Parts: sequence; C-alpha cells; structure tokens
Amino acid sequence: MSDETTTAVAPPDVQPEPRAEPAARPGPTAFGRALGTVLFFAVVGPLIGGVIVGFRDMASVVVRGGDLGVMLYFLFALLSVGVPAAYAMGLAPAALVGAFFALVDFGRRRSDPWLAIVVGALGGMLWPVPWGEAPSTLSSPLEWHVFVASIVSTWVCWFASTRGARRRRVAA
Repeated sequence: MSDETTTAVAPPDVQPEPRAEPAARPGPTAFGRALGTVLFFAVVGPLIGGVIVGFRDMASVVVRGGDLGVMLYFLFALLSVGVPAAYAMGLAPAALVGAFFALVDFGRRRSDPWLAIVVGALGGMLWPVPWGEAPSTLSSPLEWHVFVASIVSTWVCWFASTRGARRRRVAA
C-alpha cells in the first residue's frame, strides 16, 4: 500500500481585484439639451394645443347628447383636420418658444414656472406674427381657445423639458 498523505493546499493570499464601476453615462451637453428642448416644444406643443382647441367641440357634442356616429365624426375631424391644422398653425410659434427656453435654460440654469405661463400667454397673442399677420386681439372664441391652449401647452412642455433638472436639483 502506498502511503498517501493528503495535504490541504491553502489558496494563495490573493485579494480579488476590485470591480470597476461602470463609467457613468455622460449627460447631455448643453447644446444637445437645448436642441432637444426646441424639438420637444415643436413636436409636442402643437399636439397639446390642437387637442385643447378641439376639446371644446368634442365636449359640446357629448353635452348635447350626440350619438356615437356624431362623436366618431368629430373624432375623425379632429384627427384628420385638427391635428394637421394645429401643426400648420403652431409649429413655428412652438419652435420659437422652445428656442427661447433653450436659451434661458442653456447650461445649468433652469427657468421658473411663472416664465412658462407668461411666455405661453405671449405665444398665444403672437402666434399669427410668423405668417405676417397682426398679433391676436382675442376678439373671437377661437382666438381665446388658441390663447388658453398656448399657455397650457407651453407650461406642459416646459414642465416636461425641465423635469430632469428639477429632479437633480432636489436630489442634490
């Protein structure tokens, strides 16, 4: 018989390498954030404004007790005529308002909510100007609806576009 002795081999005293933390994803640059703000306002702003302006007509059909056919007709009109009209009327003003907020918020500074309301009101008054018309006088119901829609859509776009910055400010 062979005399085998089993000896336990102690593992070498090797420290495990510290795990490298994944590199933090670089945040958007100030220019990229500004471009994103302009595009966000241009894409989302007219859609919100068009829904707000068209909502009055949809609500009047519901209040009058319109049947499903009439409601579907208004929904079709809102989608086929209202949304393209909202972009035709609101794309340039929304992009200009987005450019304003991109300039104000360039870098680290973030604008306040009151500024979004004031700029939205100005946008609601000045929306005809890019097409060579005089500013709105709020003399018709449609002009009032566009005015209110401009304020609401500007505030919603401002809120969504500055959300990340507000979160970082609260966390810090």
